Amino acid sequence: MSADPPEAPSPASLAASSTAEPGREGLREGRPVTTWPQDLFHRYDFFSLHAGAGPAVHFRWGSDGWDTGTLHFGQVAPGTWRSPARGTFAGMAWRTDRPLVDAAPFLEAVEAELRGRGARRLEVVLPPLGHDLQRVSDQVEVFCRQGWSLARAEVDEVIPVDEAPLEARMDRGNAKRLRKCHRDGLTGRLLAPDLLPSVHKNLVASRAARGWRLSMDLRQMQDMQDLYPDRVVLVGVESGGGLAATAFCLRLSPDVLYVFAWGHLPEYNSWSPVVALADALHVHCRSLGVRQLDLGTCPPDQPGLVRFKRGLGACGSLKVTLSKELQ
Repeated sequence: MSADPPEAPSPASLAASSTAEPGREGLREGRPVTTWPQDLFHRYDFFSLHAGAGPAVHFRWGSDGWDTGTLHFGQVAPGTWRSPARGTFAGMAWRTDRPLVDAAPFLEAVEAELRGRGARRLEVVLPPLGHDLQRVSDQVEVFCRQGWSLARAEVDEVIPVDEAPLEARMDRGNAKRLRKCHRDGLTGRLLAPDLLPSVHKNLVASRAARGWRLSMDLRQMQDMQDLYPDRVVLVGVESGGGLAATAFCLRLSPDVLYVFAWGHLPEYNSWSPVVALADALHVHCRSLGVRQLDLGTCPPDQPGLVRFKRGLGACGSLKVTLSKELQ
């Protein structure tokens, strides 16, 4: 929920909360301050759930009980703090009714606070440009003006969502796989929340068959579902009474649905039912007005995965990590 700023704001100030402290739940005119920001990865409660075992701090910048900006960091190595300590990306949340160029004092205050906590190097993983080209571009400019520089560049894979069905975006091979799945009764659909254990079991088995591991255990997924019942989306492809493929997704914002993990069991390789998962997710996004289905980045040693996601209709979106050495 956004809100108009006070008519006569007091000078901006920095507030810092560690994971050992409760999040602020202040009210103004009956509205909780914590309804902002909407973007999931910037919220204090999400930060607290995933900050990790090391020191971590969530910063708020604002006046008169109103948050203007938020930014969180966690220590990932001695002297190195990253935003986020765990997770896909974070960076700064800043109200859309305030220009980002005004965020420089916020960054200066955050850097000073972290320097006092022993930080010598800071890193921030920004959202993919495609999530919000203007706002992410503005963030890059603000950080770079404060002496930050490019540390890493990745390419995120995002499927644009419009009125066209996903099959129209797919390459010929994936379109054939989708039709084969549908012909043989393998159609994706939304799953009830109580099927999360089955979804997790399927994802673990799918990853293990490829020599990978799932980065969240069942308890962590359940905690996420309990905290954000309206943000966790489960999708499955059923076959013979069981699940051939599953996906665990997060509604990051009104515009973005993020696929945290998906996969199919090896006995269904000839169908590639992840294609049917993608189609079901695309239909779900269209029904909600979600503009982007984010499939995440691909490891540099797996070009075939990039080709597969692009064959589903995804487009590359630059995702950068910025860093700064503190003196």
